[in-house]
Amino acid sequence: MGSIFHQVILNLRTVGSSRFGYLSHKTLCTTSVQGTNGDYARNLNKPVSGMMMPRSGGIATMMRLPYQESTKGLDACFVGIPFDTGCSNRSGTRLGPRQIRTESCLLREYNSVGAAPFDSLQVADIGDVNITMYNIKRACDAIQNKFQEIIKEGCIPLTLGGDHTISYPILQAIKVLIQLRFRTFLLTKVTFAGKESMRW
Repeated sequence: MGSIFHQVILNLRTVGSSRFGYLSHKTLCTTSVQGTNGDYARNLNKPVSGMMMPRSGGIATMMRLPYQESTKGLDACFVGIPFDTGCSNRSGTRLGPRQIRTESCLLREYNSVGAAPFDSLQVADIGDVNITMYNIKRACDAIQNKFQEIIKEGCIPLTLGGDHTISYPILQAIKVLIQLRFRTFLLTKVTFAGKESMRW
């Protein structure tokens, strides 16, 4: 990919009416990364700058990155799990993925310490896992299957949730890759207060 210092060239192509110069969300998010030999290695997705489109505009994807339906060609992807059925006392986290995406329009391509993940990683928002809100076991199966599919493609999932229930199927999906030691919450406990399986 050439030098660590890549020259980033914005690839702005107008779509629609050239008279008004409309830019598509995908076009605003795409840049070309040039290596030291002058070849364009690959197009990388970048958050849309507030200088190009107001922060209040555009499609509400995570960090205003492009949306794509599959993980093909991605190093990492944002995926939402709008689920809170396992949290009977304080519902509302099902709205988390949507609100996180809305607020993420304020995030920028580079942060205050100079981290630049979008200079070397291909990242996009692949939307939400299609789940039922009425059957926890079926929802967990759908989450596990989706994450196994993402991992099989060699993509790293960056999850927007959702209540603590979603941790269990995600861990089930990635257990083939790594071993983890972690502090657990009651929602991932097999038995609690004499009752079996809080997850189902």
